[in-house]
Amino acid sequence: MKFCIVGFASVVMNYLVFFILLSLFSVNYLISAVTGSLSGIFLGFGFNRKFTFKSQKTIKKALPPYLMVYFVSLLFQIISLRILVESGLLAPITANIILLPFIIFINFFGTKLLSFQNYQW
Repeated sequence: MKFCIVGFASVVMNYLVFFILLSLFSVNYLISAVTGSLSGIFLGFGFNRKFTFKSQKTIKKALPPYLMVYFVSLLFQIISLRILVESGLLAPITANIILLPFIIFINFFGTKLLSFQNYQW
């Protein structure tokens, strides 16, 4: 449940940045997606480390695997987003929303297993 709360805040930040860049400033959808994701990643790190997983790992030890997990997730998102949009199947905002459950799955299990192994629920 804690991951969902932190994840929700991160997703709101992600989509807010994505939507503002794409809709208000006409920034390319891939650049908007990357920028939005990065904003959510850094918002979520501190909260996931202390609140969700109660990790005792230092930032120095927890951050590299956390960034690796989110890099894989972001790579999946960008490749999938490009395929869905460039093929004409979906608009960027719709495609990004549809990808969300897959991204959450990758992020949760990746951070749980690689970044914050000494979690306490």
